[in-house]
Amino acid sequence: MIINFPRSNDDVSFGGAGIYIFGENADANRLYNNWLGVNTNGISAVGNGRYGVFIDRGADNNIVGGTGTNELNVISGNLNANVIVRNADSTSAAALDNNRIVGNRIGTNSAGSAGISDFQNSEFQGGVVLERYAQNTLIANNLIGGSNGLVNSAGIMLLTDANTTTQLPRVPRNTRIVANRIGVNDQGTVIANRVGILILGGANFGAADTVIGDPNDPTAGRNYIAGNSFRGIEIEDTVRYTGDTTIVGNYFGIAPNSALAPMAPPTAPAARGSISV
Repeated sequence: MIINFPRSNDDVSFGGAGIYIFGENADANRLYNNWLGVNTNGISAVGNGRYGVFIDRGADNNIVGGTGTNELNVISGNLNANVIVRNADSTSAAALDNNRIVGNRIGTNSAGSAGISDFQNSEFQGGVVLERYAQNTLIANNLIGGSNGLVNSAGIMLLTDANTTTQLPRVPRNTRIVANRIGVNDQGTVIANRVGILILGGANFGAADTVIGDPNDPTAGRNYIAGNSFRGIEIEDTVRYTGDTTIVGNYFGIAPNSALAPMAPPTAPAARGSISV
């Protein structure tokens, strides 16, 4: 199924998204075998007005993708983010719990061999973006690339806003990022993000209890984070606290087939690296 709305779609009542999962009763939905934001040949952007998939305001236990045959989604070329989990209502404290983004091609063409050929957008944030009240989110077994635009664009972004004056539960927390290819595919082809994983705090508190890799099975849970044009992982400072981040068992600058895929040649070496905290 190919689901696209025109780029001019800023109708917030539908989230500006190809698929909008909204509200505390919007639980246990399953999305698979969809193309969102690409055309029928799978190589060009026909992006939705804001997001490919938007999970909002109390929606729990939803699964985007899967590891079985014909379960992956291609989610690319959307205007602001390809997948976002966020409570968009500043007056609501409804958490978004236990949503899973698994086995998709995010920011790439349908073959997973390159980024979307004609996608250029100055408003783009990231492939997968977690914001307010996203908790216990699993991001696993995806190929994530092509988020290589804005200064803060990233394959995966954990973001808090400037009004976050209390840490929990408003910030993204208990996020698990395992077994993804971020910036490079299995064959060693670079599909760069600017930053592979960006944990970006607001004025006060940032994301909490993030696990990148699997402490219990570091080999199976290994993320391959390679070929990104600025940094592999970046954790930015906040006034009070961003932390309890676990990074274990990941490979940087190398693809699953053992091909080298280092960072782009740096013009300012001190500003770049695999991990920056």
